[in-house]
Amino acid sequence: MSSETAAPGGAEDVARALDRLRQVLANSADLVRAGRMVDLAGLDREVQQTLEAVVALPAPEARMLLPALDMLVEQLDAIAGELTSVHGAALPQQETPEARKRAAAAYRRTEET
Repeated sequence: MSSETAAPGGAEDVARALDRLRQVLANSADLVRAGRMVDLAGLDREVQQTLEAVVALPAPEARMLLPALDMLVEQLDAIAGELTSVHGAALPQQETPEARKRAAAAYRRTEET
């Protein structure tokens, strides 16, 4: 993983960082599906930095990024599914994507009220 998404600034920068992360995840899922190895080292740091940048934005700008954040979650779920499909029991057990989506929806409702 590169540090291209490090320290994004305004909403446009954050949107570009989210797009880059989605592209990395989509490409990685394709590689896993094809039986190839992928290096996801540093992905957690890049996601965290980008999410911290979203939180630092003014609320109206951050809300505009909700669709991009939803797509990022879908990409994360997709690669998790591919890794599980390919590597199965060798992976640690985690919560289901549906549980994460329910939690995200619950947090979103509290922020909107």
